[in-house]
Amino acid sequence: MSNIIKSTVAILMVSLYSLLQCSYPVPAEKQVIAEKPLLCADSIWYEIPTDTQQWACVKQLFLGMKKLKKIPDAVYEMKNLTYLDISLNNIDSLPPEIARLKTVRGLDVNYGPLKYIPPEIAQMNALEELGILYTPLETLPDEICQLDKLWYMHFNDTPIKTLPPCIKNMKHLKQLIITNTKIDTAEFRVLKREMPGCRIWYGTSRG
Repeated sequence: MSNIIKSTVAILMVSLYSLLQCSYPVPAEKQVIAEKPLLCADSIWYEIPTDTQQWACVKQLFLGMKKLKKIPDAVYEMKNLTYLDISLNNIDSLPPEIARLKTVRGLDVNYGPLKYIPPEIAQMNALEELGILYTPLETLPDEICQLDKLWYMHFNDTPIKTLPPCIKNMKHLKQLIITNTKIDTAEFRVLKREMPGCRIWYGTSRG
Protein backbone atom coordinates (compact mmCIF):
# COMPACT_ATOMS: atom_id res chain seq x y z
CA MET A 1 0.00 0.00 0.00
CA SER A 2 1.39 3.37 -1.00
CA ASN A 3 2.20 6.04 1.52
CA ILE A 4 -0.56 8.28 0.09
CA ILE A 5 -3.18 5.56 0.59
CA LYS A 6 -1.88 4.85 4.10
CA SER A 7 -2.10 8.56 5.00
CA THR A 8 -5.62 8.84 3.60
CA VAL A 9 -6.78 5.79 5.56
CA ALA A 10 -5.23 7.17 8.74
CA ILE A 11 -6.97 10.52 8.30
CA LEU A 12 -10.30 8.79 7.70
CA MET A 13 -9.86 6.64 10.81
CA VAL A 14 -9.05 9.68 12.96
CA SER A 15 -12.07 11.54 11.58
CA LEU A 16 -14.34 8.57 12.23
CA TYR A 17 -12.98 8.21 15.78
CA SER A 18 -13.62 11.92 16.47
CA LEU A 19 -17.14 11.64 15.08
CA LEU A 20 -17.90 8.66 17.30
CA GLN A 21 -16.47 10.44 20.31
CA CYS A 22 -18.74 13.42 19.74
CA SER A 23 -21.77 11.17 19.51
CA TYR A 24 -21.24 9.78 23.01
CA PRO A 25 -23.49 11.28 25.70
CA VAL A 26 -21.80 13.83 27.97
CA PRO A 27 -21.67 12.64 31.60
CA ALA A 28 -24.39 14.29 33.69
CA GLU A 29 -21.86 15.82 36.08
CA LYS A 30 -20.23 17.64 33.15
CA GLN A 31 -23.40 18.96 31.62
CA VAL A 32 -24.15 22.65 32.02
CA ILE A 33 -27.88 23.08 32.47
CA ALA A 34 -29.26 26.57 32.02
CA GLU A 35 -31.51 27.57 34.89
CA LYS A 36 -35.04 28.43 33.91
CA PRO A 37 -35.96 31.99 34.82
CA LEU A 38 -38.43 32.24 37.68
CA LEU A 39 -41.83 33.35 36.39
CA CYS A 40 -43.75 35.43 38.91
CA ALA A 41 -47.47 35.61 38.30
CA ASP A 42 -47.89 38.33 40.92
CA SER A 43 -45.91 40.32 43.47
CA ILE A 44 -48.80 40.92 45.91
CA TRP A 45 -49.72 37.98 48.11
CA TYR A 46 -52.31 37.35 50.82
CA GLU A 47 -50.96 33.92 51.75
CA ILE A 48 -47.46 32.50 52.00
CA PRO A 49 -46.81 30.53 48.80
CA THR A 50 -46.52 26.78 49.36
CA ASP A 51 -43.85 26.60 46.66
CA THR A 52 -40.68 27.91 48.25
CA GLN A 53 -39.37 29.00 44.85
CA GLN A 54 -42.23 31.49 44.72
CA TRP A 55 -40.99 33.24 47.85
CA ALA A 56 -38.67 35.27 45.66
CA CYS A 57 -41.74 36.62 43.87
CA VAL A 58 -43.34 38.07 47.01
CA LYS A 59 -42.88 41.83 47.27
CA GLN A 60 -45.99 42.81 49.22
CA LEU A 61 -47.43 40.45 51.80
CA PHE A 62 -50.74 40.97 53.60
CA LEU A 63 -51.19 38.55 56.51
CA GLY A 64 -53.93 40.34 58.43
CA MET A 65 -56.56 38.39 60.37
CA LYS A 66 -54.64 35.10 60.31
CA LYS A 67 -54.64 34.56 64.09
CA LEU A 68 -50.86 34.69 64.02
CA LYS A 69 -48.94 34.75 67.29
CA LYS A 70 -45.61 35.39 65.58
CA ILE A 71 -44.21 36.28 62.20
CA PRO A 72 -44.01 33.06 60.14
CA ASP A 73 -40.44 31.86 59.60
CA ALA A 74 -40.97 31.82 55.84
CA VAL A 75 -41.26 35.62 55.81
CA TYR A 76 -37.59 35.95 56.75
CA GLU A 77 -36.63 34.00 53.63
CA MET A 78 -38.40 36.38 51.24
CA LYS A 79 -35.44 38.29 49.89
CA ASN A 80 -37.47 40.69 47.73
CA LEU A 81 -40.13 41.61 50.29
CA THR A 82 -40.77 45.36 50.44
CA TYR A 83 -44.04 45.60 52.42
CA LEU A 84 -45.38 43.50 55.29
CA ASP A 85 -48.77 43.89 56.95
CA ILE A 86 -49.36 41.72 60.01
CA SER A 87 -52.24 43.72 61.46
CA LEU A 88 -55.26 42.23 63.22
CA ASN A 89 -53.36 39.26 64.64
CA ASN A 90 -52.29 38.03 68.09
CA ILE A 91 -48.66 39.17 67.90
CA ASP A 92 -47.67 40.79 71.20
CA SER A 93 -44.00 41.37 70.39
CA LEU A 94 -41.70 41.62 67.42
CA PRO A 95 -38.73 39.23 67.59
CA PRO A 96 -35.05 40.10 67.13
CA GLU A 97 -35.25 38.23 63.82
CA ILE A 98 -36.89 41.28 62.22
CA ALA A 99 -33.29 42.39 61.67
CA ARG A 100 -33.32 39.94 58.75
CA LEU A 101 -36.00 41.93 56.93
CA LYS A 102 -33.40 43.99 55.10
CA THR A 103 -35.55 44.87 52.08
CA VAL A 104 -38.81 45.78 53.85
CA ARG A 105 -39.70 49.45 53.30
CA GLY A 106 -43.14 49.40 54.91
CA LEU A 107 -44.32 47.63 58.08
CA ASP A 108 -47.81 47.70 59.58
CA VAL A 109 -48.65 46.06 62.92
CA ASN A 110 -52.05 47.61 63.67
CA TYR A 111 -55.05 46.56 65.75
CA GLY A 112 -53.35 43.93 67.89
CA PRO A 113 -51.75 43.23 71.28
CA LEU A 114 -48.27 44.48 70.33
CA LYS A 115 -46.35 45.61 73.43
CA TYR A 116 -42.71 45.29 72.44
CA ILE A 117 -40.40 46.37 69.62
CA PRO A 118 -36.83 45.07 69.91
CA PRO A 119 -33.68 47.17 69.42
CA GLU A 120 -32.96 45.03 66.33
CA ILE A 121 -35.48 47.12 64.41
CA ALA A 122 -32.49 49.41 63.76
CA GLN A 123 -31.16 46.76 61.37
CA MET A 124 -34.17 47.03 59.07
CA ASN A 125 -32.07 49.31 56.93
CA ALA A 126 -34.63 49.91 54.18
CA LEU A 127 -37.57 50.77 56.47
CA GLU A 128 -39.34 53.97 55.38
CA GLU A 129 -42.84 53.67 56.86
CA LEU A 130 -43.94 52.25 60.21
CA GLY A 131 -47.54 51.97 61.35
CA ILE A 132 -48.54 50.83 64.86
CA LEU A 133 -52.13 51.89 65.50
CA TYR A 134 -54.54 50.72 68.18
CA THR A 135 -52.07 48.63 70.17
CA PRO A 136 -51.02 48.63 73.87
CA LEU A 137 -47.46 49.66 72.94
CA GLU A 138 -46.08 52.02 75.60
CA THR A 139 -42.44 52.56 74.63
CA LEU A 140 -40.17 52.67 71.61
CA PRO A 141 -36.54 51.54 71.59
CA ASP A 142 -33.96 54.32 71.20
CA GLU A 143 -32.49 52.33 68.31
CA ILE A 144 -35.44 53.32 66.15
CA CYS A 145 -33.66 56.63 65.62
CA GLN A 146 -30.97 54.83 63.65
CA LEU A 147 -33.36 54.21 60.77
CA ASP A 148 -32.09 56.90 58.45
CA LYS A 149 -34.67 56.18 55.71
CA LEU A 150 -37.70 56.27 58.00
CA TRP A 151 -39.85 59.24 56.98
CA TYR A 152 -43.30 58.20 58.27
CA MET A 153 -44.40 56.93 61.69
CA HIS A 154 -47.98 56.46 62.87
CA PHE A 155 -48.80 55.68 66.50
CA ASN A 156 -52.44 56.70 66.66
CA ASP A 157 -54.37 55.32 69.65
CA THR A 158 -51.52 53.78 71.59
CA PRO A 159 -50.66 54.50 75.25
CA ILE A 160 -47.16 55.77 74.43
CA LYS A 161 -46.23 58.33 77.13
CA THR A 162 -43.05 59.68 75.61
CA LEU A 163 -40.84 59.29 72.57
CA PRO A 164 -37.08 58.61 72.60
CA PRO A 165 -35.25 61.96 72.86
CA CYS A 166 -33.27 61.08 69.75
CA ILE A 167 -36.45 61.39 67.67
CA LYS A 168 -35.67 65.10 67.45
CA ASN A 169 -32.50 64.24 65.52
CA MET A 170 -34.32 62.34 62.79
CA LYS A 171 -34.07 65.04 60.13
CA HIS A 172 -35.39 62.64 57.49
CA LEU A 173 -38.68 62.11 59.39
CA LYS A 174 -41.41 64.00 57.52
CA GLN A 175 -44.65 62.79 59.12
CA LEU A 176 -45.30 61.77 62.73
CA ILE A 177 -48.80 60.90 63.90
CA ILE A 178 -49.22 60.72 67.67
CA THR A 179 -52.91 61.48 68.05
CA ASN A 180 -54.71 59.85 70.97
CA THR A 181 -51.53 58.87 72.78
CA LYS A 182 -50.42 59.81 76.29
CA ILE A 183 -47.67 62.14 75.10
CA ASP A 184 -48.19 65.43 76.89
CA THR A 185 -48.56 68.85 75.33
CA ALA A 186 -45.18 70.03 76.56
CA GLU A 187 -43.36 67.28 74.66
CA PHE A 188 -45.44 67.94 71.58
CA ARG A 189 -44.44 71.61 71.63
CA VAL A 190 -40.76 70.68 71.92
CA LEU A 191 -41.11 68.32 68.97
CA LYS A 192 -42.82 71.03 66.91
CA ARG A 193 -40.08 73.49 67.72
CA GLU A 194 -37.11 71.20 67.17
CA MET A 195 -38.48 69.34 64.14
CA PRO A 196 -39.61 72.08 61.77
CA GLY A 197 -39.27 69.81 58.76
CA CYS A 198 -41.65 67.21 60.17
CA ARG A 199 -45.43 67.48 60.09
CA ILE A 200 -46.78 66.27 63.44
CA TRP A 201 -50.37 65.30 64.17
CA TYR A 202 -51.25 65.55 67.85
CA GLY A 203 -54.52 65.21 69.72
CA THR A 204 -56.02 64.61 73.14
CA SER A 205 -54.51 61.62 74.91
CA ARG A 206 -56.86 58.86 75.88
CA GLY A 207 -57.35 57.53 79.37
